[in-house]
Amino acid sequence: MTAAQQAIADGATETKWDEQGLSWKLPAGWKKTEVKKQTFNYSGPDNAFFGVNISEMSSDFPMDSSRQAELDQALEQIKSGHYSKARMLEIDGIPGVEFMEGPPEEKDGIRRYQWIGYRNYLGQNEMVNVMLSTSKANFDKHSDDFPAIMYSMKSTK
Repeated sequence: MTAAQQAIADGATETKWDEQGLSWKLPAGWKKTEVKKQTFNYSGPDNAFFGVNISEMSSDFPMDSSRQAELDQALEQIKSGHYSKARMLEIDGIPGVEFMEGPPEEKDGIRRYQWIGYRNYLGQNEMVNVMLSTSKANFDKHSDDFPAIMYSMKSTK
């Protein structure tokens, strides 16, 4: 995290998803909208959205090659201008791929910042899909708090 992102995380409140053994630090103003077994949704200022989805995978699901395929696809999306950033990123021991959409063509279009990781939790292979989004007009206002939220993720080992 950058110094600005760390300051946001340091001043934020830990929000736990006990059922999935995950938590994040959310800045003031973020409110729970829906939390279920495989879905964790909060909304924030400027119509910002924080959502996490868990997808259960089979025991023989190829997590490493799927992660590489996610990265390869994201890098191709950079070439076409759809994404502005993509890289492998491990967050609290869970390897994954971080990527950010480029600005949408539509004036009021939605722009997304996402991380997809693969883990084994309680004997179950899972894909963890973390997404933060807001309108094109408000996206730059969240250039520090979106990564601060994402990078603050903690996972029960």
